[in-house]
Amino acid sequence: MPHPDPAAGKMRARHSPRFEQAVAMKDPARIDKAAAELEKIVKTGRDDARAAFELGVLRFLQNRRADAYRHFALAGRLAPTEPVIRANLAATAFALGRHEEAIGWCDNALALGAEPAKAWNMRGNALRALGRLEEALRCCERALELRPDFVEAWSDCGAALTNMRRLDAALAATDKALSLRPDSAPLHCNRAAALIELDRAAEALLALDKALALAPPNVIALNNRASALKLLNRMDEALLCCEASLALDRDHAAPWLTRADVLCELGRPDEALASFQEGLARDPHNVAGLANMSQLLADLGRFPEATAMLRKAIELAPCRANLYYNLAQLEKLTPGDPAVAALREQAEAQGLSAKDLMFTHYALAKVGEDNGDREAEFRHLAAGSALKRGLTPYDEAAELGEIAKTMEIFDEKMFSLLAGGGERSLAPIFIVGMPRSGSTLVEQILASHEGVRGLGEVAAFSAAMNETAPRRAGHFANFARELTRETVDAIGAAYARRVGRLAAPGQRVVDKSLDNLLRLGLIALALPSARIIHTRRDPVETCLSCYAKWFNAGYGFSYDLGDLGRYYRAQESLMRHWSEILPKDSLLSVDHEAVVADIEGQSRRIAAFCGLEWNPRCLDFHKTERPVRTASKMQVRQPLFDAPSRRAAAWAGHLDGLMAALAQSNREASASACQARAASER
Repeated sequence: MPHPDPAAGKMRARHSPRFEQAVAMKDPARIDKAAAELEKIVKTGRDDARAAFELGVLRFLQNRRADAYRHFALAGRLAPTEPVIRANLAATAFALGRHEEAIGWCDNALALGAEPAKAWNMRGNALRALGRLEEALRCCERALELRPDFVEAWSDCGAALTNMRRLDAALAATDKALSLRPDSAPLHCNRAAALIELDRAAEALLALDKALALAPPNVIALNNRASALKLLNRMDEALLCCEASLALDRDHAAPWLTRADVLCELGRPDEALASFQEGLARDPHNVAGLANMSQLLADLGRFPEATAMLRKAIELAPCRANLYYNLAQLEKLTPGDPAVAALREQAEAQGLSAKDLMFTHYALAKVGEDNGDREAEFRHLAAGSALKRGLTPYDEAAELGEIAKTMEIFDEKMFSLLAGGGERSLAPIFIVGMPRSGSTLVEQILASHEGVRGLGEVAAFSAAMNETAPRRAGHFANFARELTRETVDAIGAAYARRVGRLAAPGQRVVDKSLDNLLRLGLIALALPSARIIHTRRDPVETCLSCYAKWFNAGYGFSYDLGDLGRYYRAQESLMRHWSEILPKDSLLSVDHEAVVADIEGQSRRIAAFCGLEWNPRCLDFHKTERPVRTASKMQVRQPLFDAPSRRAAAWAGHLDGLMAALAQSNREASASACQARAASER
């Protein structure tokens, strides 16, 4: 934020020694004493521009900005040709949120001969606050033409470029500022913020370590650290950072909003909603806060509120492609909607980051789907998938190799050696399978039972593994090699602690973390009372439905049709392996098509398998109020009906790679996985 300049042109030589000392030392007691003396002078009614100006500076330092503005205005009337007074009026108007007024004062200061680089940069800040980003960037660039070593202008240029979603250029501008002032903690914080926008969380943590080494912990540094930890799925640590940030300043919006994001990930929606409300009460125009609260409202089934909040965010930040993507998931956008025109313009824009261009193509794909243009849908999905693959590379050999190694290590002999222990006080229900295979529907059916709490994709089991053996939990196959009964028991106990606090006493929990597919052998050992439901759907429909969705994390196989087909067959082999190893009464396969054809029969079958008494509420799953965070959040809030996808027929000319991969026999899929495993070990 711009700050007033205590040097007032021709008046500088006449500053009082007490004022100079108070400003230089920033000592609250000295500032209060100097301000009291100046207040007496101003109240006498003498035409003393110097006293009015100095009092304005001190009031600003005391956070009394309205008073500061009033005294700067008085000084301006008494000294109408002093440019620095106009510059300080601009800075104070900006701090008061009066951005149009700030621009006018900047123009006035420039006309009177104020230091031009500072005035241009301040003008750019005010324009950025108004969303006039191109003009803002030009002002910052003008400031840098005048003063190439102007650190603040480089930093503010980076902020404007971030808002324009030119993220690589924003990081470069921030790095230039750091090259000029390498010991600046705020600049290292800014660099971390840019890296977080680019999903480079590990690098962001390094930048924050530097910032915290250079200066005491502050709200922004701790909040950015929480955001980076959240991206790394270190939610407990992220929440601690949010609380530490709030302990420093509960009136700052950012930590409330980041805390809300983390609480969403931890499956605590009521607390998250309250935290969003606290943050937005303090900063009602915070775009990220509005967008993320909109997502939570959508997860809770409050779609009209979610859509209205999202459109407000788009008004404030029309360059953010992820907002249009979210909007396209919530409502059908017609070709005449201004949002569609904005998306098409963004698709052709120069300098847009790969991440924002990806969201643009995924949003346009949804527009194509909703308006029956299947060819446009596929074209934009192909472009979006290619960009996503570039942002999150997928190592197919490692992925399939991990599956093959797990099947090799976790055999009947190993299972029998480790069986007999585990945590028996909890009987969780796990749902696994491919994404888009009907897993959310099965969870919603179960969660409609009064004795069940659906947790969604909580990643609690992987967290329990990391808690028990953090250095070995990264690659499951290697982790499995070193399992002991003691480790198995500890994982079961850690999982019970984590999920036990998320349900009411006596409630069963449903854990729908689909990647638990790889860990089913360990789950059955650590939690012997668990029930496991494997959801299945037609292979082609499953793969095409995956391809049509952007996933926030994981599922790297989903962005290439050939990869999808090969992964589908590999996970099919893995499930067949588990069905041979696990106790027969612990695993149930549920076909999505069977659920659609006979909802009551399949719901009764699922409930009976889980040991639940039948409850007719399971058939009214679409009326159940609970957060649903998957791509199926809208479908599971509608009565079930058979609406077959027509993608396969419409995209027939594009599916050779998928069909060839799916045509592999199970034996060929196993051989491919073994080859992949061997390649990954070389």
